[in-house]
Amino acid sequence: MKKSSFFVLFLGCLSIIACEDSEQGKKTNEKTGPNEKNKSIGVHAYIVKPESFTEEIEVPGNVIANESVEIHPEMAGRITGLFIQEGKTIEKGTLIAKLFDGDLVAQLKKLEVQLQLAQKN
Repeated sequence: MKKSSFFVLFLGCLSIIACEDSEQGKKTNEKTGPNEKNKSIGVHAYIVKPESFTEEIEVPGNVIANESVEIHPEMAGRITGLFIQEGKTIEKGTLIAKLFDGDLVAQLKKLEVQLQLAQKN
């Protein structure tokens, strides 16, 4: 807001200086002769209104983290659970994510049943 009030004050000073110059011009015209009195002078006027503005600059760019980690699973699969929060540190051995293991659980049960049958025989 300080910049806009300074701008209005600056324009006011310029208009006062311009008015003084035009009055001096009229005095010199009066001395030259009667035909010069009715001569018109062109005037440029601007309506100045105070206006607020923001001091924000938008610049395209990329943000790169200081530290990052890429995690690759040993086998492909669908993630069914994610047990970490972004930005937190984790200890070694902490469960990070759980993959869909329905097929593996079914295979394990099948092998357990086959083991029980083999022990009975």
